[in-house]
Amino acid sequence: MKHRNLPRTGIEDDQETVKLLMEFASPLRGKLPTLSEYLNRQMDEKKMSAPDIYHRADLDRQTFNRIIQFGSAVRASKRTLLQVAIGIYASEREANDLLGTCGFTFELSATEDQAFLFCIRNGFYDMYFVYEAMEILSRAQPKKEK
Repeated sequence: MKHRNLPRTGIEDDQETVKLLMEFASPLRGKLPTLSEYLNRQMDEKKMSAPDIYHRADLDRQTFNRIIQFGSAVRASKRTLLQVAIGIYASEREANDLLGTCGFTFELSATEDQAFLFCIRNGFYDMYFVYEAMEILSRAQPKKEK
């Protein structure tokens, strides 16, 4: 890798570096769907209605509709996205893609993520199973010493 000496004021003052940055970023822009686009596509492909999804995901209608209508302007929480993954019967890959629309990914060290991923991998698309799995895993966590 080539090491470049940049001006102390930053990248913006080096036009060659700015050009390289823009060339790097241009193919990446606009390739990924927004959260709203992704969910609408999943709903169409799986022939699911919004109520089917938000009831299974244990979300209220307003939260789900806000995501669908204003997906690019609304930053959904990771927990909400994981619940939606349950609601759309997402495969592990689809769940990762859904999380990726908002810059998240599964963290295998996180109890909540472990519970969701376990349920997705094993076809338990019911939030009550997820809640139960979270409870069991949290009880199994070693206690932190004070």
